[in-house]
Amino acid sequence: WLSSQNGDGLQAVMGFNAREFRPGTSNSLQLGYVGQLSEEEVEAACYRWRQVEGFAARAANAAGPVSQYPSMAVYGTAVHSRFKTYIDDQHDWRFQAERSFLKEQAEPMVDPVPYGYRGSVRVDAYEYRDDGTLCIYDLKTGKSIVQDRRAEILATAVSRGLAPIRRVIVTEVRPLR
Repeated sequence: WLSSQNGDGLQAVMGFNAREFRPGTSNSLQLGYVGQLSEEEVEAACYRWRQVEGFAARAANAAGPVSQYPSMAVYGTAVHSRFKTYIDDQHDWRFQAERSFLKEQAEPMVDPVPYGYRGSVRVDAYEYRDDGTLCIYDLKTGKSIVQDRRAEILATAVSRGLAPIRRVIVTEVRPLR
């Protein structure tokens, strides 16, 4: 619901301490904060947020109008594909797109997790900072929003796959045309 209120200088985010995810403990997410941050707060925590927004807009423009696609899903795939290319062109292991991570710790360790691997979740993009901040960017091209459960799955999987993580911010990104 908060994501649907984005705009006017506000961005919905979830923040929590990823150290709460330990082997043998509950997988439930203990949220330290769920709410909206100002654009300045998101920008201060997630240095590449504006760049990610730019890549999303550029990808949507390059994909062309939705009307030339047989469905919203096909359009979304076209935008995501271009978005990934723009991020890959940065050649930064701390800033990646369309990377898969295992959902469950009980799964056998596979590194890197192959695209589409059973029991994995794919993140649209992430930014990992040396201070332990992990920013997860979930690209949306239709009307859907980042649901709490989806944010929890992404945050849990990615924070297990990258370490050490001090905090995680999950934010939705929409292409602005």
